[in-house]
Amino acid sequence: MKKSSIILALIVLTGVAHAAQVWDIANNRVTDTRSIVFNTPGTATISDILKFNSADAVAAGEVNDSYVLTSVVLTITGSEMSGTFQFNNTYAGAGTVYSANYAGGQGLTFSAAGASVVQTMSHAFNSGNAYVMAGFEIKSESFAPAMGAAGSTTVTTGLAAFTGSGYLASSSANLSAQMSDSKDAGIFSGSLASGTAGLSVTYNYTLVPEPTSMALLAIGCAVLGLRRRPRNTLKG
Repeated sequence: MKKSSIILALIVLTGVAHAAQVWDIANNRVTDTRSIVFNTPGTATISDILKFNSADAVAAGEVNDSYVLTSVVLTITGSEMSGTFQFNNTYAGAGTVYSANYAGGQGLTFSAAGASVVQTMSHAFNSGNAYVMAGFEIKSESFAPAMGAAGSTTVTTGLAAFTGSGYLASSSANLSAQMSDSKDAGIFSGSLASGTAGLSVTYNYTLVPEPTSMALLAIGCAVLGLRRRPRNTLKG
C-alpha cells in the first residue's frame, strides 16, 4: 500500500533557508519547500534543490518502474516584509516627493533552471499624500508592503533541466525594494528592506510502464506471423 506522503529529506541551510523534500506518491508528485530570509535587498543563491529522479520515486515507495516528469510548478510567497525608505533633499529650495509605489515587477523573484516567477509588492507613501520638503531636509518612512496572491508558474517544456541526478542549476531568490517615484530635482531616495520569502518546487510525474515478458513475446509472435504470410503471385 502506498503512503500518501513521505518526507524524504530535511536539510538545514546555514542561516538562510530550511529545505524539505516531501513525496506524495498517492498523487505522483514531490515538492521541495524552503524559507529564505533576506536582511537587505539582494539575491540568495540556492544550490541544494534536487532534480527529479526516477530512482528517488522508487526509494520513496513507488513501485520499481520508470517515471517521467510531466510538469514543474514554481511558487513564491512573501511574509513579514518590512523596511525603511529615506528621502534626501540636496536642493537648497523646497521639493516634493509624490505618492509612489514599487516599480512594476519589483518585489520577490524566484528562479530555478531557467524558469522564474515574480510576486509584486506595493506601498503608498505618506498615506497617499505628497511629501513637501524644505532645503537639505531628510525624511524617512517605514513600510510594510502589501503582497499580491502567491505567485506561481507551471513549466511543461525544457523539463530535461529538472530531471536527473544532482541539484538544479541557476536557482536563486531575489528581493528588490527600489522605489519608482515622481520627485523634484535634488531629491533622491534610498531603501533598506528585509523579510522572509517562502519558495517551493513541485514535480508532477507519471509512470512509464516497462514492457513485460508477455508483451515482448506477443510482439515477437506478431512479427513472425507477418513474415510467414503467403505472398500473392501473379500468373502471366
